[in-house]
Amino acid sequence: MNSVPHEHTKNLIELLPFLGLTIGLGLLGAGLSLFLRWKLKFALREEVQGILGVSVSFVAMLFSFFLGFTIVDLWQAYDHAERLVSDEANEVRTMYRLAKGVEGGGPLRDDLIAYARMW
Repeated sequence: MNSVPHEHTKNLIELLPFLGLTIGLGLLGAGLSLFLRWKLKFALREEVQGILGVSVSFVAMLFSFFLGFTIVDLWQAYDHAERLVSDEANEVRTMYRLAKGVEGGGPLRDDLIAYARMW
């Protein structure tokens, strides 16, 4: 048997704080940019507001670029973990069926049932 699905799921869970931080910082940046545009609307000339708009757009584009990579990586990790779990379940099922045909395979079947219930 292979314990990789459990380790891979652990790695997937470790990515969640990074994803939360990325989304949180993006929302904070968007809120700050809206606040600055509202606060500085009447204080700055039109050229400065245009530069501020371009700067905010660049930061938003950069954020969406990194967020896209983060989501794709998280999705691939989830798909890989799902595939590993499915493969392991198929292996356990095959071993259980083979143990039925072997004389003295009862303890092996019991161990396989206990292993399957452990997860």
